[in-house]
Amino acid sequence: MRLGIAKDIDSGVTVLKDAEFESLCNITTVTDVSCVSFANDERYISLACKKKNIAALIVPYAQRENAELLASGKGVVLAENPKYVFHKLHNSLIEKGDAAYIGSSHQTRIGRNCSIHPTAVIAGQNVTIGDNVILQENVIIREGVEIGDNVKIMVGAIIGYDACLMGRDLDGNFMPLISAGRVKIGNYVQIGSYSAVSKGLFPYEVASIGDHSMVGFGVDLSHNDRIGSNVVVLDQSQVCGNVTVEDNAHLSPQVIISNRLTVEEKADVAIGSVVVTRVKKGSRVAGNYAIDNDKFLLWHRYKMRTK
Repeated sequence: MRLGIAKDIDSGVTVLKDAEFESLCNITTVTDVSCVSFANDERYISLACKKKNIAALIVPYAQRENAELLASGKGVVLAENPKYVFHKLHNSLIEKGDAAYIGSSHQTRIGRNCSIHPTAVIAGQNVTIGDNVILQENVIIREGVEIGDNVKIMVGAIIGYDACLMGRDLDGNFMPLISAGRVKIGNYVQIGSYSAVSKGLFPYEVASIGDHSMVGFGVDLSHNDRIGSNVVVLDQSQVCGNVTVEDNAHLSPQVIISNRLTVEEKADVAIGSVVVTRVKKGSRVAGNYAIDNDKFLLWHRYKMRTK
């Protein structure tokens, strides 16, 4: 794809320097895919210029003579509202079914010895289901989902829903963004009733749950989460977007993990904790905001004594 397609989104844009690209990304996105991104100020333009995967930038007209950008060799699109053009370009490519952006399509494939309840809903395209899979009542499997072997998905779960992500239109109103990512569920995974697993925003983003992991009742795994193997995420927990939970970690009920964090291998997050920083390997944290469990207990005992 080339930058000229941005003119179909907004006739007011100017392609200052053309370039080829494969996809779109935010400047902070980690990917090897050649992407278009956007930046509204010099700080983020400078950051983007240092990233090899960013082939082109959509920037304000006021940055048309930015020396670092012009010297970077990257493609440049000028726009009155770069963020809007970026988001509108993303949505437009999906709505048009542009295979160069979203990839090729295939008919849904279902493996052997599967037990699928008549009320379950499976998208007719771009779903792959392995062998010995159980889908209970009212399970919904959306496009872009791959399910391994010996997986059990319980009543009312939704796999591959669109993330709750949005930009703003030219009038300042919220503009929902269409999710084009995928979901990959490993082997021997169990997903509890009324839980939900979201796709990522961009086509190369894969939300995943590793082998032998268990997700409890009413859990929400948000866009582009990466859950390792032998992980337990218990009832009514909320794992926000772009989180990594490494192998053998344990999240107790009603835990909240904030965006873009990592819960390292064999970490244990206590019931009701709100996690806003990285959780180290093998550690146990508790509280709101979560801290080392021993420190939390000392604090709690102190508070009880001083009442």
